[in-house]
Amino acid sequence: MAKALKFIRFTNARHLKHLSRAVLGQLLAPHLEEMKTRGVTVPADDLEDKDYYARWSDIFAEAEKLPDALTEALLVIDDMSTETAHESLLVQMELASIVVDVGEDATAMEVAVQVFLHHESFLKARHAEEQLHNLRSFVHFLPEPGAAKGVFQMPTAILTGAFADALKPFFRRRVKGRYVDVLYHAMDGEHWFVIVHGDTVARTLQIADEQKPTVLRYRPERDDVLVYNPGSDTVRVNAANDGERKEYAKQFGGVFLNDEGYFTLRDKYRFDPVKGGRAAFAKV
Repeated sequence: MAKALKFIRFTNARHLKHLSRAVLGQLLAPHLEEMKTRGVTVPADDLEDKDYYARWSDIFAEAEKLPDALTEALLVIDDMSTETAHESLLVQMELASIVVDVGEDATAMEVAVQVFLHHESFLKARHAEEQLHNLRSFVHFLPEPGAAKGVFQMPTAILTGAFADALKPFFRRRVKGRYVDVLYHAMDGEHWFVIVHGDTVARTLQIADEQKPTVLRYRPERDDVLVYNPGSDTVRVNAANDGERKEYAKQFGGVFLNDEGYFTLRDKYRFDPVKGGRAAFAKV
């Protein structure tokens, strides 16, 4: 789950108009001074709407000039302004008894901004869950055939830290850096672990204003996901390759079930039982 800077609704003036100038001003107010020190020319308040929104959309398109805190806010708000995420957010706000006065005609973007301004940690948590639910490609690991059901240890900060530490040697061997972090979420009766780590170093040409291109060398960040379902006693993993998937399942089993060999990679559904023909089906 590689991270990309996509401000779809903030870099398009037509979409940006879904935020009133007042609400946009509330979002930007804490960051204006830092933006000015970064060389950003803030649009004048007396501009006509067409020019005002066009100028701000151009500014948002230059993500490298934005304060880090504002970049994070734009990513979260942008993602939580889709129709599906908006409906989910309203349901979760009701369940959590969170009330934000946005008026009766607020747009999805305005709702997301106001929730961010008044309940930032809540919106970030809902955003993380939304991102996880959007994952579709998983590989399943099942317990080793004949193995007794393991005793799962509920995640704690110490255990998630141990899980991260157990993965670090693997990524060092794969020349992907020394940084690994594990974030835990409990969702829908399952245990979700986001594994944040470095990827292979990349190089690209960088152009600053009118200067000659220079080579930028950097290590991208990647997010992978492991989900443990205690009901079926299975693990499913979203990652780039089988090597990482197997290592996640191995170290997860070692840390949380005290058995590195507990989970094996094999097909969850097979047709072997029905190869015998009609005899494989129960008679009714």
